[in-house]
Amino acid sequence: MTNFTVIRDQQEKSNYWDFNKGFLSNTVEAHLKTGDYTLDGLENIICIERKGKVGEFAQNIYQKRFPKCLERMKDIKYSCVILEFDMFDIQTYPESAGLPWKIRKKIRVKPHDIIRRMTEFQVLYGTNFILAGSYGREYARRFMKSALEMEGIL
Repeated sequence: MTNFTVIRDQQEKSNYWDFNKGFLSNTVEAHLKTGDYTLDGLENIICIERKGKVGEFAQNIYQKRFPKCLERMKDIKYSCVILEFDMFDIQTYPESAGLPWKIRKKIRVKPHDIIRRMTEFQVLYGTNFILAGSYGREYARRFMKSALEMEGIL
């Protein structure tokens, strides 16, 4: 079996997403133009963007930078956004974000706004959003494996 090196974007804050299992031999850090994770030599084919918390995602959906990232991901055959939270976290936002009450009462983004924007992004940019909860790394590994199998590489 061929082993692949995962490239983690140098700005990605999550160090626990090191992949050293099965077909993924190691993880290196480098600058990525788009996304947080890809495979060495397959940067134009596989791209994963990761969002760790619902609060982070709620902020990102109204920033100009995030849609620009999704626009670049349109050209990548296998791309997804892995959300390390679940629908319950979205439905109970901003309480689920763990923010102090003084901050929570100022937040204008509501659960239906998050769901609406996520749906719009999927339609506009053709990128899959995966509500992975605490299984983000496993979903990313499976996503990469499926992409490699569909390309006949693995």
